[in-house]
Amino acid sequence: MNPDASESLSNAGLFVAIEAGGTKFVVSVGRHWSNAVTSTFETTSPAATGEAVLEFIRRESADRNIAAIGVASFGPVGIAAQLPNYGVIGSTPKVGWTGFSYLDLLETFSAPVMVETDVNAAALAEARHGAGKGLRRVMYVTIGTGIGGGLVVDGAISNGLTHPELGHMLVPRHREEIADAGFCPFHGDCLEGLAAGPTVTARWGQDLSQLGEDHLAFRLQTYYLAAMCTNLILQSVPDRIVLGGGVMQTPGLLEQVRIATRTLLNGYRPDLDTELAMAELIQLPQHAPVSGLVGAFELAFDCAAGQTLD
Repeated sequence: MNPDASESLSNAGLFVAIEAGGTKFVVSVGRHWSNAVTSTFETTSPAATGEAVLEFIRRESADRNIAAIGVASFGPVGIAAQLPNYGVIGSTPKVGWTGFSYLDLLETFSAPVMVETDVNAAALAEARHGAGKGLRRVMYVTIGTGIGGGLVVDGAISNGLTHPELGHMLVPRHREEIADAGFCPFHGDCLEGLAAGPTVTARWGQDLSQLGEDHLAFRLQTYYLAAMCTNLILQSVPDRIVLGGGVMQTPGLLEQVRIATRTLLNGYRPDLDTELAMAELIQLPQHAPVSGLVGAFELAFDCAAGQTLD
């Protein structure tokens, strides 16, 4: 879909956007994400949370036509529309949610539904209307309780057989690493196992923002995120890397990641070997903390546009 085409759908009816997280569901109803009505519900059981979501949509739509619904979900979740597990939550530690189907929940509205991962939706929002607007290849990475990433090329999400699992990228240990092993139960020393928010508190008993720039924790975090950025630059060749999530709110971290990435590249990309080039390449999201919700609206717009074309 053309990134600006959402404006042409303003008369198609109402759109519903759902950002479904392990802690909360954020639901929004309106013609556009800029002026929609939004509410938040705690993620408890599928039955209780699902009913709260349905009741809110019913109330805010007031029987008006719903053109399409976009869902940006925590994972794992089926994202291939041609497969039986489309829109279905896979094996998750979130009790009771394995096997939950968004399509079954939302079928009462008789509207088309598009489901994607929350990080892919955030990537879509930032690529079309945020930090990556106007650029061809935009990579979005969230660094929080986990690490995930999405790539948008020419305004469309780029998936393969499934969505990217960027958090499980293997990265070399920092020479000062104090943990005997990384904290990922599958890979140990992968990016998520070494640099997700909980790994910091597991090492030090405090969040990164509480430890300060002079602490070893800050050097470790900077290094691992810079290693990730270096790998992304050399493999995915993005025009922009957008770093979101709670960890990136730590004062000074973005600037240090830029410096460390330039150091790790070591002149291999001469076009990036300046402070200005790094500042242009690696940025914070413009739609935080609602990038995923904005992306869910974009999914709904795409879904409605696809139905119109059919």
